[in-house]
Amino acid sequence: MKKIAILTSVANFKLYTKTNALFNLAYDRYVIDGRNGMHGIHSILFMMKKLKKLDYDYVIMADEDFILNSNKGIQNLISEMEGNNITVSGVRDGGAVSHRNYNPFCVNTFFSIINLKKIKAIWNKKEMLSHQRVEKGEFFLKADLVYNYDELSLYEPYYCFYLWLLRKGEKIKYLTSKTHLDCDPITNVVYHNKTLIGYHSWYARSYGENLKHTKRIDNLFSFIEIQPIQEINYVLWKDKTFKYVQMLNKNIRKVKIKLK
Repeated sequence: MKKIAILTSVANFKLYTKTNALFNLAYDRYVIDGRNGMHGIHSILFMMKKLKKLDYDYVIMADEDFILNSNKGIQNLISEMEGNNITVSGVRDGGAVSHRNYNPFCVNTFFSIINLKKIKAIWNKKEMLSHQRVEKGEFFLKADLVYNYDELSLYEPYYCFYLWLLRKGEKIKYLTSKTHLDCDPITNVVYHNKTLIGYHSWYARSYGENLKHTKRIDNLFSFIEIQPIQEINYVLWKDKTFKYVQMLNKNIRKVKIKLK
């Protein structure tokens, strides 16, 4: 059996307690404390730093607003990744979700699975960060997408991670997504082949704060086939310097703009 971990950058621990309970107990849990603003490319860099010496084959990256529907579906997806030499699987950030019209070759980090061993074998932080660029016609789009997209988009700073992998010759499996549920026009549903993997509700930070989104997200739990587990331990990671480093960098940028 492959050794698998779940990694979540959490801004809303109340919601995480509910969604975390849906994943198989066979997976180790790691949480990056995102209440200080750590997410996206910063979470990826912190993940690689922390997992460097840990022996995992695959890592499931799932935000706290991803509501799992099928543990079996995840196992089948990882089996396909293993059998077909796939490095990353996830939903496109352009053309697959109605309100995400950005780069269709990059994955949105709300839910994805990465082959950690393959990535660690080629990992080069400086090289990876240099790939926040894209040229017209560089990649070939093999699918007819439902929604709009922009092949030249660099909307998310974390795109460099996926563009780097593609340029290294690594394979990405793009999962199918459906939006506009009859009862919920915001949530998108994620499929592997014909298996419903889970629901991405969006608006994680609003859970427990905004009545509309809280009721909408709670309603999604009535759809799932999984019985939640009551008590689950996880390892909490927090970069205590992150907030201050970000503030310092922001001030440095302001000074540079004034000097110019």
